[in-house]
Amino acid sequence: SEPNILNIAWSLLITFTIDWRIEWRIIYCNYFTLLKKLRDNKYKNIKIKGVGLIPPALFNTSSTLQKINYVLGDMFFLKLFAYRFLIIAEKG
Repeated sequence: SEPNILNIAWSLLITFTIDWRIEWRIIYCNYFTLLKKLRDNKYKNIKIKGVGLIPPALFNTSSTLQKINYVLGDMFFLKLFAYRFLIIAEKG
């Protein structure tokens, strides 16, 4: 799975706990650049699933909220802002 820079949680996490000098390449990690890189490298049957809108660890105590978070993170438009992406593809 890959992080998604369009999700504000990553920007906050890196700013306050890590270091942008270490994680600067995350700026290229979003739905469209991942899809382009996969196609450029000859992958086929590409599926990119959104995994949560909010960091899943915040919902450890409620399975219902976890499920809602996962469903929202994989909805068509909201997927662009998912917390992480799960990539499923075949090398062509």
